Amino acid sequence: MNASDDLDDRSTPWTGSPSGAQSAGRVLHVLRLLATSGGATEYGCGLGDLVRASGLAKPTVHRLLAALVAAGFAERDPRTSRYRLGEEAQLVGALAARRTSVQRIARPLLADLAARTRETVLLTVRRGQECLCLHREDGLGQIRTYVLTVGDTHPLGVNAGGIALLALEDDDAVAASLDRDAEWIATDYPLLDRARILAMVADTRRRGWSFNDGRVCPGAWGVAVALPDGSAAITVAGVEQRMRAERRTEIAGLLHVAAKTLERRLSGRSIGNTA
Repeated sequence: MNASDDLDDRSTPWTGSPSGAQSAGRVLHVLRLLATSGGATEYGCGLGDLVRASGLAKPTVHRLLAALVAAGFAERDPRTSRYRLGEEAQLVGALAARRTSVQRIARPLLADLAARTRETVLLTVRRGQECLCLHREDGLGQIRTYVLTVGDTHPLGVNAGGIALLALEDDDAVAASLDRDAEWIATDYPLLDRARILAMVADTRRRGWSFNDGRVCPGAWGVAVALPDGSAAITVAGVEQRMRAERRTEIAGLLHVAAKTLERRLSGRSIGNTA
C-alpha cells in the first residue's frame, strides 16, 4: 500500500487497527457494498460505484476486488468490466440462511436424540458434491466422540452421514462421485478405498441406514439416516465399545423416527443441495 492509499483511507473505520484486521475489514466492507450496490444482480456494479461508496482509494478497491475474484467471492464481467457476487458468496449466503432455519427446527430433535442415546448427534447437509457438518449435539456419555465438528467438510461416501447421502444416488452418480473425489479420498482417508465405499453404499441401501466402523477416525463409529430428499442426514456417533450390532439397530430405529419428524417439520422449507 502506498502513501496515497493510506491518506485516502484515513476516514475508514479500520484505521489504527492491526494490519490483518484492517485488511479483512476492508475486504468485507467491499464485499458488503458489492452485494448491496448491484453486485447481486446480473448487471453488476462498476468499480467507480464501489470507490465512491467505500471511501477507499481506487487502487485499494481494485486490489480488494481482485482478491475477492481470486477467492470466488466476486466475478468480473470481461465485456462490461462490472463486478457481481461470485459462486462462493452465493454459497455462503445460502448456507447462512439454511443454518438459521434448519438449525432452529432441528435442534430440539437432535438434543432429544443425544439425550436418549447419550451419544454425539450430528446434522450433515449436502454442499454441492460434499457434505458439511451443520450442527452437533453432545450426549451425556462419559466418553465423547470428536470426529466431526461444526463446519467440517468431507466428500460424500466417507463419514456415516455422507454414506447415507451417497446411497440415495443411482449407480452412475455414485461412480462419478468416487471418480471425482478419488485423489481426495486416497490422500485424506487411508482406511477407505473405492471397493469399501461401494460395499458401504450397498449395505446402506439394503438396511436403510449407513454405518461407518471407524474409517474416518479409528475407534469412532457412526450410524446415519438420510432425509428422503437427500438434503441432509442425521448421525449418531460413539466409541466402538458402545456401538455394537444390537445397539446400532436400536439407534437406527430412533434415527428413522427423527429423520421423518424433521422432514415433516421442514416441509415447505427447502434446504436442498447448494450445487
